[in-house]
Amino acid sequence: MTSAATNEQQTAAPPPAPSAEITCSRQYSVNPLAEVDFRRMCAQIPAVPCRIAWRTDRRAVRLLLGCHSYAAVIFQMLTEGPSYGALNRLSSGGGR
Repeated sequence: MTSAATNEQQTAAPPPAPSAEITCSRQYSVNPLAEVDFRRMCAQIPAVPCRIAWRTDRRAVRLLLGCHSYAAVIFQMLTEGPSYGALNRLSSGGGR
């Protein structure tokens, strides 16, 4: 082999390698978030802590819901009727 032939072989760039394509369709190779709607995910956020709380202490959840309902009723009474009359009814213990 001559030195000119080796120079030509060394300067020639090798051809690029073919691109690799990886395809796998097993259960765990699929992206679970590919078909999830953002609104649906946000709607489930409050449900998870509620389920955990309900499983943990049902009595406390009932008490919390009762207190919220009671506060909503009182707020409704105070904002709808005349303020002094509703406040007077609450402080006197009834609608006498």
